[in-house]
Amino acid sequence: KGSAVREGVAVCVTDGADGACGSSVPGQPGSAGTGSSGTPFVADRISPLAAFTGLRRTYSRRSAPRVLRGKVDDDGGVRTVKLRLTRTTPGGRCFAYSGKRERFIRRPRCGASSGWWFAIGDRAAFEYQLASKLGAGRYVLDVNAIDKSYNRDDVRRPGENRVVFTVR
Repeated sequence: KGSAVREGVAVCVTDGADGACGSSVPGQPGSAGTGSSGTPFVADRISPLAAFTGLRRTYSRRSAPRVLRGKVDDDGGVRTVKLRLTRTTPGGRCFAYSGKRERFIRRPRCGASSGWWFAIGDRAAFEYQLASKLGAGRYVLDVNAIDKSYNRDDVRRPGENRVVFTVR
């Protein structure tokens, strides 16, 4: 029915190499591996680089950081920024920060691998405010960035995407 169509959409069908719909005929400028404008298409295979800013190695309880800041260097665009924060108390108890509950939860094992990753956004300049002040202990803070091509910043680089600090 003519009255049932709300809006018209132009459709073009091609096998990708017949010259239709902006595709190119093989051997011609703009052929396989290039876009319709003739510029080569290059897949993004470079992982983003995330790093914390403004963190020191030692804090008093009064001056411990409450806001965690950093940046992601990636030309392709950031899809997700994730954090993981673990704590070992002076008494040897282990905790991991839960972004869902916004508090530390006791863990049976110590170490960064016993913590949980939680997403904090998709901005190249990221910031996360903790729900409460940090208590005494040794902290391991990791950041992981994922770009729009799903490349991940999985390799830990001490002082950049992994920061270890102490609150006394």
